[in-house]
Amino acid sequence: MVQGNIERMKTSTVIFSAANLFGIFLYCLFVAGISWQVQKEQRDYDFGDSLKLIFTAVPVFFLCLAMDVVWSVMALVAFYRQRDYHEAGALLIISAVWVLAILFMREMP
Repeated sequence: MVQGNIERMKTSTVIFSAANLFGIFLYCLFVAGISWQVQKEQRDYDFGDSLKLIFTAVPVFFLCLAMDVVWSVMALVAFYRQRDYHEAGALLIISAVWVLAILFMREMP
């Protein structure tokens, strides 16, 4: 059953999922790097840290968000034309992983 579902997944779904997982990895890496640097220097966040966040993690997030908008349109088209819900399911799972990653990064000291 699982083998059939994996084979059934479209190449676009795999590409969008992999790109999003890589984006989540980069986002977490950038945010954690800024947080660890602040902790290492034992100081409060300042304007420079905000700039680092704006120029590293935020573009990754918005690039993945734009990619997910395209993916959601493709999923809607696939659902209405072929009644194929696999793309929509994968999109929901990746969106949930994004939400968990953002919530986890917010809880970092």
